Amino acid sequence: MLEKANSCYWPALQSMFKDVSTSLEEAKDVNLHLQPLRILLEEMEQADYSQLQPYVDRALCTVCLLRAHCQHYSSPARVIVVLQEICNLLIEMTRNFLSPEDVMKGLQGEIEETLEGIRLSISTIEKLFQSYSTYCSDLMPTLLPEDPQLWEFPPSLIFRRTDSFLHRLKTIEELYQTAIEFLKLEKAELGGVRGNILGSQVFRIYEEVSELSKSFADCKYDPLDPAEEQLNKDFVEFQKKIQDVDRRLATIFCQGFDDCNCLASAVKLVHMFASLLERPLIKAEVSPYYSALLGMFKAELENVKVLYDAQTASPLPPGGSPAINKNMPLVAGQLKWALELQQRLEGPHRDLFAIRHPVMVSAEAKLVSGEYKEMMGLLQGYREKVYEEWVRRVSQDCQFSLEQPLILRDPVSSILSVNFSKELIAVLREVKYLNFQQQKDIPGSAESLFAQNETFQKFVDNLDLIVGWYNEVKRRLLPVELPLVAVELEAVDGQLASAEHTLFWHHEGVMEYIHEMRDILYDLQARVQKAKLNMDSITQLMEVAFAGALRECSATPLFERKDSKEAALLDLDGKANTLTKRYAAISDAGTKIQEMMEENADLFKADKSSQIWLDYVGYIDAIVLDGFFSLVHKSLQLLLTNMAPETTGLGAGGGTRDVKYHAGH
Repeated sequence: MLEKANSCYWPALQSMFKDVSTSLEEAKDVNLHLQPLRILLEEMEQADYSQLQPYVDRALCTVCLLRAHCQHYSSPARVIVVLQEICNLLIEMTRNFLSPEDVMKGLQGEIEETLEGIRLSISTIEKLFQSYSTYCSDLMPTLLPEDPQLWEFPPSLIFRRTDSFLHRLKTIEELYQTAIEFLKLEKAELGGVRGNILGSQVFRIYEEVSELSKSFADCKYDPLDPAEEQLNKDFVEFQKKIQDVDRRLATIFCQGFDDCNCLASAVKLVHMFASLLERPLIKAEVSPYYSALLGMFKAELENVKVLYDAQTASPLPPGGSPAINKNMPLVAGQLKWALELQQRLEGPHRDLFAIRHPVMVSAEAKLVSGEYKEMMGLLQGYREKVYEEWVRRVSQDCQFSLEQPLILRDPVSSILSVNFSKELIAVLREVKYLNFQQQKDIPGSAESLFAQNETFQKFVDNLDLIVGWYNEVKRRLLPVELPLVAVELEAVDGQLASAEHTLFWHHEGVMEYIHEMRDILYDLQARVQKAKLNMDSITQLMEVAFAGALRECSATPLFERKDSKEAALLDLDGKANTLTKRYAAISDAGTKIQEMMEENADLFKADKSSQIWLDYVGYIDAIVLDGFFSLVHKSLQLLLTNMAPETTGLGAGGGTRDVKYHAGH
């Protein structure tokens, strides 16, 4: 209508329509290309902060594609706005994750947990810079080959606020890291002469740093606001005080190191202060001590080399191997000795070169490490040589030792002994201790022998009993007793002959044979022992003072003075009563002797009518007669004593005549 009327508004309307159409197309294009980014950012807002980094990466990639494919977002101004909004979103999410009210309170409690959250936040924001560099800078010439310069605008236009926020997070991280490093001093213990003094100084440093750190927890400002300058001022003051603490701690460390009397304690001290020693002021003070550690390890190497040379150069004893450990067999002892020397070097070397310091990768350190490897090679070679020599001879020792009879008899005394060879014992002990040391490739012959160790132990234990009982019987029997068991002993000797000549350790039926002989010898030894006990009881009845009824007969005289006074006359009135008591006691002893003799006859399985038994009875009769002779001798001795003039008190002649008169009656 306006066109037909040739209205003056027609050109303006045409221009407006064109602008609206263009804007509509632009809006459709922008909406189309911003839709994926909008969806991604919504998902990003809902995601857990610990899972945020993949979203950051995808968001920057989407922005890159947006500029490459969206005509209306190809201008830097619009892309800068989008990136700034993404940065602001990430900053806000980080603030919500750390919480400005709680981020500094972690210094009073869960310090490591809070630090972990701060580090996650720093990593997430650094991921933003990394993704920007990857997608929006490096890949832009590929995505826009016709105009690769479109993205070349200062990153500060985008990341000025983000850079400040990241710097603030790193400041808080440094504060936490410093607090954690000094927190380790709480339980630090120093040894040496001045250990208590230095330890108390270290603990005071810990308390000071703890108070400095906790002062930040009470701050009234927002620590996550980069525009807040008060935190920066407080942190500068904190660093000044920490520098003074570093100098004091470096002095304490140097004094503690000087007190260390061995490499192990010095290395332990370094590891105790490990993270603190990397602080610049402390590191400058303690650097010379790392060279001292190398010197101490080198001296330890020389000490081990001296021990090794002395051991390998010492003359061999008659056994063929140098004695090392009195509580271990030869081979296992030598292997253990070499292993302990290796462990003596291995642990300190591992701990020493675990220290991160330029000295530990210097030419001197490489030289010391080469000497260590050489010494370890010598010790390992020594162990292999000793073990190989043992392996070469162990099979022969096992075979020879197993092909020996069970027992040996002395040709002169006929005494028996168990023939379990020293070589066999040595092999069993070696395998036992080699298993303790977890030695590999033990020869099969030795392993199979050791597998029977319990069986051999049972053999030896039972044979020890058999041999002990046999030898006890042979030694304890008197000449008068030996004929009583001569037939049994001959039968036993006949049965033992196979163990002396033909029955070897590896033969079948050894245990059955041992059980049979053990029962036979146990019966014989028990009977002989009981018979000997009976004979001892008979002897005690007749000879030992105060050992039974007859004891009184031999210990106390038949006639005693009245009231037990030396000047009194003999008590003849009580003679009949005393005789009755003594006779009863002798009769009782005689009855006991008869019972024991009957028991011995059964124990010896003797023929009571044989001359052998009669000789034995005669031997016992002689013991009984000796007891009577002792009684008579005691009574006569009293009479002789009382006939002495000086004991009567009646003069030289009267007392003697009285005694003779009464004696005659």
